Parts: sequence; C-alpha cells; structure tokens
Amino acid sequence: GAVLGFLGAAGVLVLSTAISQDNEAKKSAAAAHAIGLGLALEVERMGTGLRLGKAIGATIDMGATPERLAQTCVSYAQAVGQHLLAVTPVYDAVLPRMVDFGDENLAIFVRFYGFFYDFQQALKEIDGAACQAAAADEITYVQHQIVGGMGYYKLISDKYPIAPADIVKSDFARKPVY
Repeated sequence: GAVLGFLGAAGVLVLSTAISQDNEAKKSAAAAHAIGLGLALEVERMGTGLRLGKAIGATIDMGATPERLAQTCVSYAQAVGQHLLAVTPVYDAVLPRMVDFGDENLAIFVRFYGFFYDFQQALKEIDGAACQAAAADEITYVQHQIVGGMGYYKLISDKYPIAPADIVKSDFARKPVY
C-alpha cells in the first residue's frame, strides 16, 4: 500500500511538472508573439519612408544632364532621409528581452533594424560632393538599398498582420491594408 501511495504521489508530481512546463511554454510563446507584433507594427511605420523612397526613385530621369542629376541626387537622399522613422521606441524597449524572442523572430527583426540603421547613416553621407562625383551611382545605391530593405520588410509582413511589402494603388480599392 505504501509503495502504491508513493508511486501515485510521484505520478502526480510528474504530471504537475509537465503541466507547469506546458503553461510556461505557452506563456513564452505568447510573449514572443506580442513582442513580434509590437515590433512589426513599428516596422510598418518604418516601411512608409522606404515606400516613399521607392516611389520617388521610380520617377528619376537617369538620362538627365550631369548637373540636373547631381541636384536630383541630393534632393532624393534628403527626401528619403527626412521620411525615415527617426526613433524606434518599441525596439528600444524590447531590446533587453530579445533573447526570449526566439531565433526566427530575432533573425528577421535584427536584420531589418540593422539595415535601417545602416541605411540612415549612409544617407547622411550622400551630399553635394558625393552627388557631384557620381550622381547616378549614388541614386542607384539608394534605390538598391530600398529594394533590399523592402525584402527584409517582406519577411516580417509575411509573418505578422501588417501592410504588405508591395502596395500599389489598386490594392486599396480591392481590400483594406490592415
């Protein structure tokens, strides 16, 4: 009887531990998803500046005179830089908890935020002198960076309910973005 009582108590302890671990795993997954959703919403705001840069870039006449292209280069870099999100409060707030975020989420968000920071810094270096020396190259660089950044954005928009990476005017007529 004593042995059966001991085995019963051990079974209850094992079952209780398993239930507790399962609850902790669910809480951890829910927290990771909440962090991801918050970051994704911030990324959506960051994507607005990238979309604007893409739209402006599509209108640039690369066959313009060198003087005109140099002027366009400076204006393009400034316009894109001014419309990029300057602060990232969500990212800054969750940075200490990123280890708990899961490998996949960590990888896509660190790539996007790393790209975004590097892109902002690179835009600051595109000035009159750089555009005078190689306007077409500078414009092409910005355009290619935007395409790369939107690729990272797409990884996030495929996983979280934010605006899709490529929005065209006709998309608004068919379905809501959110």
